[in-house]
Amino acid sequence: MLIRPLGKRIFSFLKRIRQLLAYIELFLGVIFARIMGLDVITVFVWSPGPFWVLKKIRQIRSVKTVLWLQEPFYCDETWELKLDYFDEIFMNNEEEYMGGPKKEKNKKRVKLLPLAADDTSLYPLNETDVPMRYRAADLVFIGQCAPWRIKSLEIFKDYNLKIYGYKWEDGFEKYPWLKEKYGGNIPPSDVVFVYNGAKIAIGTLVPSSDNSHTPTQRTFDIALTGTFQVSQEVPLAKKLFGDSIAYFKNDSDLKHAVDYYLSHPEERKEKALRSREIALKYTYRAAAKTILHSCGIEIN
Repeated sequence: MLIRPLGKRIFSFLKRIRQLLAYIELFLGVIFARIMGLDVITVFVWSPGPFWVLKKIRQIRSVKTVLWLQEPFYCDETWELKLDYFDEIFMNNEEEYMGGPKKEKNKKRVKLLPLAADDTSLYPLNETDVPMRYRAADLVFIGQCAPWRIKSLEIFKDYNLKIYGYKWEDGFEKYPWLKEKYGGNIPPSDVVFVYNGAKIAIGTLVPSSDNSHTPTQRTFDIALTGTFQVSQEVPLAKKLFGDSIAYFKNDSDLKHAVDYYLSHPEERKEKALRSREIALKYTYRAAAKTILHSCGIEIN
């Protein structure tokens, strides 16, 4: 009986240690800013540390502070106070900002900066550059196992489908077809091979009840590899990528899109090329330029 309370205490203690290390890391950024004469400190994490760290950063008058929020964001009164310590605030979708008493004031400060992807590790490849184990899939999906994903992908159990990611083994007993389609969990360095080896990649795949406006990271990753993709319809994806991506609202739409584009390779190729051109505007390098430009700093 004592094991469970003791386990909770240990977990709580380790969690606090982890938070403390994060705060120390952030505070070291302040010290380096003083020593090395940094111009900008950008915070990407969900919670940007305690007030004392933010105050210390603000005391360095020559340093600009930028917050880039990459998830739907609810701003309560505590968060509103923290926002005052940032010179610039970016979100990957300003439509998903929710807030407290200062909602209207803070919403005017929020600027759009979509998710980004790394064009130095995600790019088109010739077929011969793709390892044999990743070649020749008609359809591919990378992501963590979830019930709604199994349901959506089950309609392709008789297709040349490959699935990669975490925890798909958990469904093998109930869904035997998964075992044949599962390619295992892969390192980030192999993502470029998986997408280049497929005719079609599935991007955003969230529950039908999810009202998100924002495409997932995979949408940007796939686009950079020059692979054609079908993706769940979310407003920001259509705003950024237009019709270079085939969108679906339900499983029936998804199957129709896959069937159509498997038999229309030229249309796949044309859309994939346009999608990559658009994605090149949303790389980490481009995001850094946007952030620095907002602080009055220009880089090549």
